Amino acid sequence: MEITLRDYFAARAMPLAIQIEKENTEKCIGTNWVWNADEDYCFIAEIAYKLADEMLKARGKYADS
Repeated sequence: MEITLRDYFAARAMPLAIQIEKENTEKCIGTNWVWNADEDYCFIAEIAYKLADEMLKARGKYADS
């Protein structure tokens, strides 16, 4: 399986997706954020791919520039 441009964009968006998830949840114990693997990993991946989809749209919109 080859990595697509969408996969590449999603991977590059992953840190932002993690930050979005951290900011939208209240799952801190002390200063550590607690992961819920079943929910958080899936949600983070979904955010990353949504961001990738928007990047692809923007890329197409400005491809002729």
